[in-house]
Amino acid sequence: MTDFRRLLTTAPARPLAGMLARAVAAQALFPAGLPASPGFLLTTGRQNRFNWKGTECLYWAEDQETALAEYRRQFLGLPHGARQPVTLYWAEVRLSKVLDLPDEVTRRALGVTLKQLEADWGAGLPVTTAQHLGESVAEQSSICAIRYRSVAALKEGGAGCNVVVFKASLRPPDFVCILGPTKKPLQQWP
Repeated sequence: MTDFRRLLTTAPARPLAGMLARAVAAQALFPAGLPASPGFLLTTGRQNRFNWKGTECLYWAEDQETALAEYRRQFLGLPHGARQPVTLYWAEVRLSKVLDLPDEVTRRALGVTLKQLEADWGAGLPVTTAQHLGESVAEQSSICAIRYRSVAALKEGGAGCNVVVFKASLRPPDFVCILGPTKKPLQQWP
């Protein structure tokens, strides 16, 4: 397997600042039930495209359409799954070092292909190159996020990108912030 820890020390990374979107089932924001405060930055620790089980990270989309495509993809094949209440919300982010995987120079520096990064993952499947890369990012403190093409958006004819942010790799002045109506943070990492 590729030594991503070594490659990350010289891989190109870029800053990312702005607003990111997330669409989740409404019930996921209230794991203990109502009237609790919503868990906008709650991590489940579930395995995903760029992480193994137990890693604290959150997946965001760069736009609303991509966030909704990712939401719908979770429910493929379930007759009424995507029709449950959905919550769409945004985070303001400032991330100083992000791996930009749609960028060919970045992929070459890491020795990965789009095919490897977009490979199927999940229960019963072998650990993917993308998951090894994500875990390497989660274990260091320089790069805090990975930007990548949305497979869900591609399958719907779009071209959106997602960003996975690793909680343990965030260091001030970087942040992920859920803003309320008064611009006062409702929740924030770190």
